[in-house]
Amino acid sequence: MAKKDHICKDNEHMGSLAAKYDFFDWNTLWDTNQNLKRANPTVLYKARFGGDIVKCPEKKEKKETCQVDQEHVFQVPTYKMWLRLRILNEAFAPIKDTNYELEVENVEKPFKGKTKGGLIEHEIPVNASEATLALQVKSEDTDPPKKEAKPDDASGQPEKKEESKKPKPVSGDVPITWKLKIGKLNPIDEKAPNDRCVSGFQQRMNNLALNSGPVDGILGPNTRAAIKAFQDLYQLKPQEGYEGIPDGRTHDKLVAVHDSPNPPKPEAKKDKK
Repeated sequence: MAKKDHICKDNEHMGSLAAKYDFFDWNTLWDTNQNLKRANPTVLYKARFGGDIVKCPEKKEKKETCQVDQEHVFQVPTYKMWLRLRILNEAFAPIKDTNYELEVENVEKPFKGKTKGGLIEHEIPVNASEATLALQVKSEDTDPPKKEAKPDDASGQPEKKEESKKPKPVSGDVPITWKLKIGKLNPIDEKAPNDRCVSGFQQRMNNLALNSGPVDGILGPNTRAAIKAFQDLYQLKPQEGYEGIPDGRTHDKLVAVHDSPNPPKPEAKKDKK
């Protein structure tokens, strides 16, 4: 019989809930809630109303047999949780060998290092829910890819335009800081509350710098525009009238781009003849 039913909200995950209800092993909750088991234990459905319901089981007393009048040491196993991030540029390529500093809630000193193939990976406390990442990004990784000049007149030569008085681009490293919410991500299909969890799509689009607006679970014009931009990037070509709809092909590609360790890059557009 369950001790308590917990309705998920904010940025809760199995590790933080285990710490909240005094379970030293988050697998206890994971195994109890088989109906919620997903590939990633940090992905729980959170909503203002009606999030995932996690059942907390009754705690069992464990008994050990030992001799009296002797000293005994009992070691309680510890369970780890890892924070893994991939940092990509505008072309969806990993930003490599870049200095970063990561401050994690409940960790005394910040983690420092360089991105390895765009990846940042650290063991963190199971009850951590917030972090701050500061990255020294090279200027070439912050600029969009250069476009080739196209002929503008009958001679086949690009049209000459007057030089603008805009300031020259900044050279050197550019500091960028992100506020991270650990466990905030919603599922998009795997045991989601519906076939296509809109809030999960919105979160992933925002993480990929395709602005879908507020994460409200509503498939509004901003969200549809972001999904359409993603479909255009990967040339998914949905049926006419279904642009910006989170269909099956869009879902599978988004999982591959956002959730997999080796994201595919956008395909080059073919010139129309």
